[in-house]
Amino acid sequence: MDGRARVKGFLLGAQTDRAPVLAFASELSAYLAHASVTELYADPHLLTEAFLQSLDVFGFDAIVLPPPVAAVRDAMAGSAPGPLAALHEGIRRLRMLLADRAGIVLVLPGPSEVAGSPAEEVSSADLDDRAAGLLAVARSLEPPELDCLVLFEAGPIDAQAAPRLADATAMLWNAARFYSMPGLLVCGRAGTEVASSGATAVAVLDGARPEDLAEAGADRVGVPIAPRGSLEPPPRPPWGFYITAGEIPPDTDVGLVQALAARLRAGSASGQVGTANERREHT
Repeated sequence: MDGRARVKGFLLGAQTDRAPVLAFASELSAYLAHASVTELYADPHLLTEAFLQSLDVFGFDAIVLPPPVAAVRDAMAGSAPGPLAALHEGIRRLRMLLADRAGIVLVLPGPSEVAGSPAEEVSSADLDDRAAGLLAVARSLEPPELDCLVLFEAGPIDAQAAPRLADATAMLWNAARFYSMPGLLVCGRAGTEVASSGATAVAVLDGARPEDLAEAGADRVGVPIAPRGSLEPPPRPPWGFYITAGEIPPDTDVGLVQALAARLRAGSASGQVGTANERREHT
Protein backbone atom coordinates (compact mmCIF):
# COMPACT_ATOMS: atom_id res chain seq x y z
CA MET A 1 0.00 0.00 0.00
CA ASP A 2 1.36 3.44 -0.90
CA GLY A 3 1.71 6.28 1.58
CA ARG A 4 -1.16 8.34 0.23
CA ALA A 5 -3.68 5.52 0.58
CA ARG A 6 -2.29 4.61 4.00
CA VAL A 7 -2.68 8.14 5.39
CA LYS A 8 -6.14 8.75 3.99
CA GLY A 9 -7.47 5.26 4.58
CA PHE A 10 -6.33 4.80 8.17
CA LEU A 11 -7.39 8.26 9.37
CA LEU A 12 -10.79 7.78 7.72
CA GLY A 13 -11.27 4.55 9.70
CA ALA A 14 -10.48 1.97 7.04
CA GLN A 15 -8.33 -1.14 7.33
CA THR A 16 -4.79 -0.53 6.03
CA ASP A 17 -1.55 -2.50 5.90
CA ARG A 18 -0.29 -0.48 8.86
CA ALA A 19 -0.91 2.79 10.63
CA PRO A 20 0.73 5.93 9.18
CA VAL A 21 3.54 7.88 10.80
CA LEU A 22 3.12 11.66 10.69
CA ALA A 23 6.38 13.52 11.24
CA PHE A 24 6.74 17.29 11.56
CA ALA A 25 9.93 17.82 9.58
CA SER A 26 9.83 21.36 8.17
CA GLU A 27 12.78 22.50 10.27
CA LEU A 28 14.78 19.38 9.45
CA SER A 29 13.94 19.61 5.73
CA ALA A 30 14.92 23.28 5.65
CA TYR A 31 18.19 22.50 7.44
CA LEU A 32 19.08 19.78 4.94
CA ALA A 33 18.35 22.27 2.14
CA HIS A 34 20.56 24.93 3.81
CA ALA A 35 17.58 27.27 4.16
CA SER A 36 15.28 28.69 6.83
CA VAL A 37 11.69 27.59 7.29
CA THR A 38 10.55 31.03 6.14
CA GLU A 39 12.57 30.67 2.93
CA LEU A 40 11.18 27.18 2.44
CA TYR A 41 7.57 28.35 2.41
CA ALA A 42 8.35 31.37 0.23
CA ASP A 43 9.87 29.42 -2.68
CA PRO A 44 7.90 26.58 -4.33
CA HIS A 45 11.01 25.10 -5.96
CA LEU A 46 12.95 25.08 -2.70
CA LEU A 47 9.96 23.69 -0.79
CA THR A 48 9.47 20.89 -3.32
CA GLU A 49 13.12 19.91 -3.46
CA ALA A 50 13.63 20.06 0.31
CA PHE A 51 10.66 17.87 1.21
CA LEU A 52 11.35 15.37 -1.56
CA GLN A 53 14.90 15.06 -0.25
CA SER A 54 13.78 14.44 3.33
CA LEU A 55 11.18 11.95 2.10
CA ASP A 56 13.87 10.02 0.24
CA VAL A 57 16.25 10.10 3.20
CA PHE A 58 13.80 9.16 5.97
CA GLY A 59 10.98 7.29 4.25
CA PHE A 60 8.14 9.17 5.92
CA ASP A 61 4.55 8.26 5.05
CA ALA A 62 3.59 11.87 4.41
CA ILE A 63 4.92 15.33 3.79
CA VAL A 64 3.52 17.47 6.62
CA LEU A 65 3.20 21.14 5.66
CA PRO A 66 2.65 23.68 8.48
CA PRO A 67 3.10 27.14 6.90
CA PRO A 68 4.13 29.98 9.23
CA VAL A 69 1.21 31.29 11.28
CA ALA A 70 1.96 34.88 10.24
CA ALA A 71 1.60 33.93 6.57
CA VAL A 72 -1.72 32.23 7.28
CA ARG A 73 -2.98 35.34 9.09
CA ASP A 74 -1.94 37.54 6.15
CA ALA A 75 -3.69 35.20 3.71
CA MET A 76 -6.86 35.38 5.80
CA ALA A 77 -6.71 39.16 5.82
CA GLY A 78 -6.31 39.44 2.05
CA SER A 79 -7.29 37.29 -0.87
CA ALA A 80 -6.08 33.75 -0.30
CA PRO A 81 -3.71 32.20 -1.10
CA GLY A 82 -1.85 35.56 -1.26
CA PRO A 83 1.21 35.09 1.01
CA LEU A 84 0.70 31.33 0.65
CA ALA A 85 0.97 31.37 -3.14
CA ALA A 86 4.35 29.60 -2.97
CA LEU A 87 2.82 26.85 -0.82
CA HIS A 88 -0.08 26.55 -3.26
CA GLU A 89 2.35 26.00 -6.15
CA GLY A 90 4.49 23.72 -4.00
CA ILE A 91 1.53 21.46 -3.24
CA ARG A 92 0.77 21.15 -6.95
CA ARG A 93 4.38 20.27 -7.74
CA LEU A 94 4.66 17.80 -4.88
CA ARG A 95 1.54 15.94 -5.94
CA MET A 96 2.72 15.73 -9.52
CA LEU A 97 6.16 14.44 -8.51
CA LEU A 98 5.02 12.21 -5.67
CA ALA A 99 2.05 10.63 -7.40
CA ASP A 100 0.70 8.36 -4.64
CA ARG A 101 4.04 7.52 -3.00
CA ALA A 102 3.33 9.67 0.06
CA GLY A 103 0.48 11.68 1.51
CA ILE A 104 0.40 15.48 1.64
CA VAL A 105 -0.83 16.84 4.96
CA LEU A 106 -1.75 20.52 5.35
CA VAL A 107 -1.43 21.93 8.87
CA LEU A 108 -3.22 25.19 9.62
CA PRO A 109 -3.36 26.97 12.98
CA GLY A 110 -6.70 26.52 14.72
CA PRO A 111 -9.08 29.46 15.22
CA SER A 112 -7.76 30.44 18.65
CA GLU A 113 -4.17 29.81 17.59
CA VAL A 114 -4.49 32.12 14.61
CA ALA A 115 -6.18 34.68 16.87
CA GLY A 116 -3.12 34.63 19.08
CA SER A 117 -5.12 34.08 22.28
CA PRO A 118 -6.17 31.08 24.37
CA ALA A 119 -9.50 29.60 23.30
CA GLU A 120 -11.27 30.68 26.50
CA GLU A 121 -10.30 34.31 25.83
CA VAL A 122 -11.69 34.45 22.28
CA SER A 123 -15.40 35.10 21.77
CA SER A 124 -17.54 32.54 19.97
CA ALA A 125 -18.23 35.05 17.21
CA ASP A 126 -14.52 35.69 16.70
CA LEU A 127 -13.79 31.95 16.68
CA ASP A 128 -16.41 31.54 13.95
CA ASP A 129 -14.91 34.39 11.92
CA ARG A 130 -11.43 32.94 12.25
CA ALA A 131 -12.67 29.49 11.22
CA ALA A 132 -14.36 30.97 8.15
CA GLY A 133 -11.09 32.66 7.20
CA LEU A 134 -9.20 29.40 7.65
CA LEU A 135 -11.75 27.64 5.47
CA ALA A 136 -11.11 30.16 2.68
CA VAL A 137 -7.37 29.54 3.01
CA ALA A 138 -7.80 25.76 2.95
CA ARG A 139 -10.00 25.96 -0.16
CA SER A 140 -7.35 28.06 -1.92
CA LEU A 141 -4.63 25.42 -1.42
CA GLU A 142 -5.67 22.67 -3.83
CA PRO A 143 -7.85 20.48 -1.54
CA PRO A 144 -8.14 17.67 -4.14
CA GLU A 145 -4.35 17.28 -3.99
CA LEU A 146 -4.29 17.02 -0.18
CA ASP A 147 -4.70 13.89 1.92
CA CYS A 148 -5.41 15.33 5.37
CA LEU A 149 -6.40 18.69 6.82
CA VAL A 150 -4.89 19.36 10.25
CA LEU A 151 -5.80 22.13 12.66
CA PHE A 152 -3.21 22.76 15.34
CA GLU A 153 -4.22 24.32 18.66
CA ALA A 154 -1.41 24.85 21.15
CA GLY A 155 -3.90 25.11 23.99
CA PRO A 156 -4.56 24.75 26.76
CA ILE A 157 -8.08 23.71 25.81
CA ASP A 158 -10.31 23.09 28.81
CA ALA A 159 -13.83 21.71 29.23
CA GLN A 160 -15.39 25.13 28.60
CA ALA A 161 -13.36 25.98 25.51
CA ALA A 162 -13.63 22.59 23.78
CA PRO A 163 -17.33 22.79 22.78
CA ARG A 164 -16.95 26.33 21.46
CA LEU A 165 -13.94 25.26 19.45
CA ALA A 166 -15.85 22.26 18.10
CA ASP A 167 -18.72 24.49 16.97
CA ALA A 168 -16.35 26.89 15.20
CA THR A 169 -14.35 24.19 13.41
CA ALA A 170 -17.33 22.14 12.23
CA MET A 171 -17.28 23.99 8.88
CA LEU A 172 -13.65 22.94 8.32
CA TRP A 173 -14.27 19.28 9.14
CA ASN A 174 -17.32 19.29 6.87
CA ALA A 175 -15.21 20.74 4.06
CA ALA A 176 -12.61 18.01 4.57
CA ARG A 177 -15.32 15.37 4.29
CA PHE A 178 -16.58 17.03 1.11
CA TYR A 179 -13.14 16.44 -0.41
CA SER A 180 -13.10 12.86 0.97
CA MET A 181 -10.13 13.49 3.20
CA PRO A 182 -9.68 13.12 6.96
CA GLY A 183 -9.61 16.01 9.36
CA LEU A 184 -7.15 15.84 12.26
CA LEU A 185 -7.19 18.06 15.34
CA VAL A 186 -3.78 18.29 17.00
CA CYS A 187 -3.69 19.91 20.43
CA GLY A 188 -0.53 20.90 22.22
CA ARG A 189 -2.27 20.64 25.58
CA ALA A 190 -5.82 19.45 26.17
CA GLY A 191 -8.05 17.01 28.01
CA THR A 192 -10.43 14.34 26.80
CA GLU A 193 -13.06 16.94 25.87
CA VAL A 194 -11.44 17.35 22.45
CA ALA A 195 -12.30 13.74 21.59
CA SER A 196 -15.72 15.00 20.47
CA SER A 197 -14.30 17.83 18.35
CA GLY A 198 -15.95 16.58 15.16
CA ALA A 199 -12.61 15.80 13.52
CA THR A 200 -11.97 12.38 12.02
CA ALA A 201 -8.93 11.94 14.25
CA VAL A 202 -7.39 13.70 17.24
CA ALA A 203 -3.95 13.90 18.83
CA VAL A 204 -3.02 15.49 22.15
CA LEU A 205 0.70 16.06 22.63
CA ASP A 206 0.49 16.85 26.35
CA GLY A 207 -2.48 16.00 28.53
CA ALA A 208 -5.08 13.35 27.79
CA ARG A 209 -3.66 9.90 27.10
CA PRO A 210 -4.46 8.23 23.77
CA GLU A 211 -6.46 5.47 25.47
CA ASP A 212 -8.53 8.06 27.36
CA LEU A 213 -9.28 9.93 24.12
CA ALA A 214 -10.41 6.66 22.52
CA GLU A 215 -12.59 5.86 25.51
CA ALA A 216 -14.10 9.37 25.23
CA GLY A 217 -15.17 8.64 21.65
CA ALA A 218 -12.29 9.49 19.30
CA ASP A 219 -12.13 7.05 16.38
CA ARG A 220 -8.47 7.50 15.46
CA VAL A 221 -5.96 8.80 18.00
CA GLY A 222 -2.39 10.00 17.63
CA VAL A 223 0.28 8.44 19.84
CA PRO A 224 2.86 11.20 20.45
CA ILE A 225 6.51 10.31 20.21
CA ALA A 226 9.45 12.50 21.16
CA PRO A 227 11.01 13.97 18.00
CA ARG A 228 14.44 13.26 19.43
CA GLY A 229 14.32 10.65 22.13
CA SER A 230 14.19 6.92 22.68
CA LEU A 231 14.43 4.72 19.60
CA GLU A 232 11.92 2.38 21.21
CA PRO A 233 8.43 3.66 20.26
CA PRO A 234 5.59 3.44 22.79
CA PRO A 235 2.95 0.75 22.27
CA ARG A 236 0.52 1.51 19.46
CA PRO A 237 -3.09 0.44 20.04
CA PRO A 238 -5.10 -0.75 16.99
CA TRP A 239 -6.79 2.63 16.58
CA GLY A 240 -3.57 4.62 17.07
CA PHE A 241 -1.05 6.20 14.72
CA TYR A 242 2.31 7.76 15.54
CA ILE A 243 2.82 11.52 15.40
CA THR A 244 5.87 13.50 16.44
CA ALA A 245 5.26 15.79 19.39
CA GLY A 246 6.50 18.84 17.54
CA GLU A 247 9.15 19.52 14.94
CA ILE A 248 12.13 17.22 14.63
CA PRO A 249 15.07 19.42 15.70
CA PRO A 250 17.10 20.44 12.65
CA ASP A 251 20.42 19.46 14.24
CA THR A 252 19.33 15.88 14.97
CA ASP A 253 21.72 13.31 13.58
CA VAL A 254 20.41 11.99 10.26
CA GLY A 255 21.18 8.41 11.23
CA LEU A 256 19.15 8.72 14.43
CA VAL A 257 16.14 10.07 12.53
CA GLN A 258 16.42 7.24 10.02
CA ALA A 259 16.58 4.70 12.83
CA LEU A 260 13.61 6.24 14.61
CA ALA A 261 11.57 6.35 11.39
CA ALA A 262 12.32 2.66 10.77
CA ARG A 263 11.31 1.74 14.32
CA LEU A 264 8.08 3.71 14.00
CA ARG A 265 7.22 2.01 10.73
CA ALA A 266 7.83 -1.37 12.35
CA GLY A 267 5.74 -0.38 15.36
CA SER A 268 2.96 0.78 13.08
CA ALA A 269 2.92 -2.58 11.32
CA SER A 270 3.06 -4.76 14.44
CA GLY A 271 -0.17 -5.99 15.92
CA GLN A 272 -3.68 -5.35 14.72
CA VAL A 273 -4.85 -2.35 12.75
CA GLY A 274 -8.36 -2.11 14.12
CA THR A 275 -11.47 -0.26 13.16
CA ALA A 276 -13.07 2.53 15.14
CA ASN A 277 -15.76 0.20 16.46
CA GLU A 278 -13.11 -1.96 18.13
CA ARG A 279 -11.41 0.77 20.12
CA ARG A 280 -13.21 0.22 23.44
CA GLU A 281 -12.13 -3.42 23.48
CA HIS A 282 -8.51 -2.29 23.70
CA THR A 283 -8.70 0.53 26.25
